[in-house]
Amino acid sequence: MKKGFWLEPRSIVAMAVCLLALAEIVDLTIVAVAIPHIMGALGCNIQEVSLVTTSYIVAAAVFIMTTGFVSSRLGGKKTILLSTLVFGISSVLCGFASSLNEMVIFRLIQGVGGAFLPSMAQGYIVGNFNEEEQPKMMSIMTLTVVLGPIIGPLAGGYLVNAYSWRCIFFVNVPICLAAFLIVFFWMKETVTTKVNFDSISFAFMAIGVGSLEYFI
Repeated sequence: MKKGFWLEPRSIVAMAVCLLALAEIVDLTIVAVAIPHIMGALGCNIQEVSLVTTSYIVAAAVFIMTTGFVSSRLGGKKTILLSTLVFGISSVLCGFASSLNEMVIFRLIQGVGGAFLPSMAQGYIVGNFNEEEQPKMMSIMTLTVVLGPIIGPLAGGYLVNAYSWRCIFFVNVPICLAAFLIVFFWMKETVTTKVNFDSISFAFMAIGVGSLEYFI
């Protein structure tokens, strides 16, 4: 591996998209510790507030399977930028939510935006690094997957106790902003291809996967 490898634009972009993937994974668990505070603020019971977590998981599970289609049609760079934008804006909206219905809707949008990020991070590493370099970069990606569920409750507990439950959503904003700028300026444009989309199959898949996730 040549000298200055970690300072190359492609390496910096890879670490930025891995950080986005970490933010998406952390959001799966960070809300759990804030449930009592969210219940009090939004005036809902434990059954109703569970939708705040479930809506995010269901949306992410459904739309992660469309990553290949979306990235082929839009290109990897535009897919990451759009996902980051949706994820960041919806995080802010979650933080400002004043009712349970608003929170559930914004969490659904957040799940859709974040669904593409882990897959796009892995795809970028595979497509931009050779066989010798990939293990180094994939180790960073592996850390995001392993540490995400651990960091979520710890970070959530600290933010809730030290500041407010709304901060668990606002913390995504600087991450999304920094990663968006890095990807925008340093990531190369990728080739797009026309891929047919079977909307009927996707509808049945969304119903099936969404129902399974909701049931579990």
